[in-house]
Amino acid sequence: MDTHKNYHFIPLDATNHNQSTLMVKNHKALLVHTSEPFTVFEISQPEIVSLYREYLLQLAARVGYAGINRSQIKSRLKELIRELRN
Repeated sequence: MDTHKNYHFIPLDATNHNQSTLMVKNHKALLVHTSEPFTVFEISQPEIVSLYREYLLQLAARVGYAGINRSQIKSRLKELIRELRN
């Protein structure tokens, strides 16, 4: 996030989103279901990837990902990384 200004990572409240993860990059999306059975779906259909991207951008806008929120998210991530290393 420090070197790539277009990179967004929005940590969400784990109680609401603890069984799946959605990632979008370029023209692909990954939907990862983390509870048993562990499942990964790779989506490459342009219309669906576009809808997932729009969904994530709307979610990020609600949480806040620019300005002070971006700084707070970076600080939170650095703190979590520090905890994992210890």
